[in-house]
Amino acid sequence: GATLYAFKQEEGAQAMAIAFLDESTLLFGQKARVEAAVSSRTRGEAPFRKNAVLLALVEKVRPGSTFWMVGDQSLLAGLPASVPAPGASADGATVSLPALKSVTVTGDLDPQLSMAVTGEATDELAAKNLADVVRGFVAIMSLQARQKPELSQLASAATVATQANQVLVSARVPYELLDALQPKAESTP
Repeated sequence: GATLYAFKQEEGAQAMAIAFLDESTLLFGQKARVEAAVSSRTRGEAPFRKNAVLLALVEKVRPGSTFWMVGDQSLLAGLPASVPAPGASADGATVSLPALKSVTVTGDLDPQLSMAVTGEATDELAAKNLADVVRGFVAIMSLQARQKPELSQLASAATVATQANQVLVSARVPYELLDALQPKAESTP
């Protein structure tokens, strides 16, 4: 009774899937896990209710959010452990990312796109290191403002903070800014 779309992002990658469970519920993840969740739901089972870690994360979702997502170690295990260092395309240098225990994303679409991302790191030092990495990417956007002034506005729309072992990233982006970031269509004579 659910519509499921399967896809691969690149050759050799693990198949992913999106399932539309009803008019307000979307399930996304590894294809096998999404299929198992849909089948379980069809049989009337509710294994999610037995996952205390995910239920605790769901309880932290801001009520009334237009969209939200939570993830624990099972979701985060597939994330990269490092990202290319800024300006390091020639030498292949990378920046190591501290491991996250969980992530919570909430957001709204009206009157502007607003998002709040909370990542729980293993400890306070890991949270500070991850926040520094995120701040670095925001700073790179600001530096690119000479070529594209909208990036400066986007960088100023984001804030990064830490609270104990949590990294808190929030952004409030007007739709006009999102439109300005779109590539301009080339006019043909």
